[in-house]
Amino acid sequence: MARKSNMETLSKKQIAYIKIKEMIIDGTIKKEMPLVERQLCEVLDISRTPVREALRELAADGLVEIIDGKGVFVKRIEFRDMIEIFEVREALECMAMKLFMERAEPEKVSLFQEYMRQQEAAYEAGKHEEFMKADMKIHSLIAEGAQNTRLKNSIAVIYDQIRQIAISAKDDKTVRDMAIKAHRKILDAVIAGDSEAAQKAVVEHIVEVKNMHKDRYYML
Repeated sequence: MARKSNMETLSKKQIAYIKIKEMIIDGTIKKEMPLVERQLCEVLDISRTPVREALRELAADGLVEIIDGKGVFVKRIEFRDMIEIFEVREALECMAMKLFMERAEPEKVSLFQEYMRQQEAAYEAGKHEEFMKADMKIHSLIAEGAQNTRLKNSIAVIYDQIRQIAISAKDDKTVRDMAIKAHRKILDAVIAGDSEAAQKAVVEHIVEVKNMHKDRYYML
């Protein structure tokens, strides 16, 4: 018997949620565009009830806002929102790094090294999409290695908002330069078994990215 794909095992509401979220994050759905249920049903080939439930969940996650009498829109990231997102990210990822150092198996450290090699290869080749995929693998690995489900889920919600912010810096070499140096510094601390240095490197990386987005807020 053929094994079902991940999408086949999900409910219609979950599929609608994932697909709408991706359209928001990759910029397919613009900030000024209303998310019309009927149109989303046609695009996704999903009935109205699951789509409506998905929109409510997206609103709870802070990706869309439901405005009475006007409709549903991609939530604009205000300056204060952005600062709060990065403050929460700093706290969560620092804790994840601490727990990673305490709990992660050697296999996770080996994976970190492999993902770092993938990111450096993509960096040298100028392949932005591959670079960002490796970037997400690294951050997800740290969250996974912390072995704390609630922490991992909280980081995932914050990262959806971070990815939305990051659209403004798409294909920006400065961002790649920052990330490659920071990830190498984090990995070196992990290999050395220096938890404090690893946590410090994570915080420095997030603060550096936050400051860049503060300077470029007009692009959001």
